[in-house]
Amino acid sequence: MCINCQQRLVSFCNYVYNKGIQGLSHAHYASHSPSTLSFKLCVAFAPHMHALWQLNSYSGKNPYNTNGMIKIKSLLEELGLSKNESDVYMHLLVNKNLPASQIGKSLKIPRSTAKYACDQLVQKNIVLAVHSGAITYYEAYAPNHLITMLDAKRIELEKSKSTINSLLPFLNQLYGATDQIVKMQTFSGENGMIRMLEDVVNSKHTIYSALYLSENLSPKIKKYLKNHYIPKRKLHKARAYSLFNDNNTTKKYQDLDEQMNRVSLLIPEDSYPLRICYHIYGNKVSFTSYDKNNVNSVIITDDHIACMQMSMFKMAWQFALTFEINQKYKNIKL
Repeated sequence: MCINCQQRLVSFCNYVYNKGIQGLSHAHYASHSPSTLSFKLCVAFAPHMHALWQLNSYSGKNPYNTNGMIKIKSLLEELGLSKNESDVYMHLLVNKNLPASQIGKSLKIPRSTAKYACDQLVQKNIVLAVHSGAITYYEAYAPNHLITMLDAKRIELEKSKSTINSLLPFLNQLYGATDQIVKMQTFSGENGMIRMLEDVVNSKHTIYSALYLSENLSPKIKKYLKNHYIPKRKLHKARAYSLFNDNNTTKKYQDLDEQMNRVSLLIPEDSYPLRICYHIYGNKVSFTSYDKNNVNSVIITDDHIACMQMSMFKMAWQFALTFEINQKYKNIKL
């Protein structure tokens, strides 16, 4: 919550605390004529109209109506109070020195709930608990204690930040120690596949891939490839090398090679069908199944696995260069 909002809220709570909404109760209304009551309301509210007008920016109406009260309680909840705590706190601002049983009765909540909320407010130092024999009475501190509560939270956060900073070197050592451990991420469904492809396309490493493309791809994946993946690859400065099955779909995709800074080779689909896609980029290898009924992806991060897959890709690349259709790329070395 911004400082101005805090000040407006405290201003409002101070007014409620000092004046008391219930001081203008139904019984009070009934004892005056409408004109007299109107005059008394103006006199009572006049010194505080500026604060009320400020609060109108929250509710759009007089903050003492139902909507205004809901907004004020919402602001209290932003300060860290629960719904019950904000209800009890607002009640105690205008009703002094009450036991939990009476608070619960007035708010129509169980006594145990009211007592728990009161005790939490005591811990937050905005409500005072006074013990009288077997009964504990609760009374709200002046609303300026809300600022004190925020200051205490700020100090606590600063201490936590200091503690974390002192632990960071040790935590970073632990994190670094996992670099030699194989890391594997799995993704399910179309959204998972898109996340995997985003990891590939956002990489700054050269991309080596064997791709399966089909007209039977789901509409969502087709839309992603057309509107996001391909445009990003066109802006990508890193080189890409790909192996495709020789069919009409992949030939259309191969036409984009120059725009996507890519070299692609074709291999016979009958003899060497590609039914999944895989990418090698940096120390990562990803595998993806495009099957409509079973879209799954996995990313493995490991230097040795990536190296092994790269060796296999190089062998496949050299083999693909033996086909007549790829002779124009025979001098390209990986």
